[in-house]
Amino acid sequence: METYTSPSGHRYEIHPRVYTRAAGGILEGCDLYDVEETTYDIFLSDRLVTFSNAEEGVEEAIAHFENSGPDLGSRFD
Repeated sequence: METYTSPSGHRYEIHPRVYTRAAGGILEGCDLYDVEETTYDIFLSDRLVTFSNAEEGVEEAIAHFENSGPDLGSRFD
């Protein structure tokens, strides 16, 4: 687990989650095979508030969560 402190001073916990999914198949013209991928769950005060599909996108996901605009909130509201 890592932490990230946003410019607004909030401290987020970043939890990487590794999972396996099937890839290949008829659309790729090969047999199915397993692919390991990682997503990053982002918690604030022990509450899951958003996520990122790449480590490089964690900062952007948090910025969007904190400044989502008038019509958007957390992906988990």
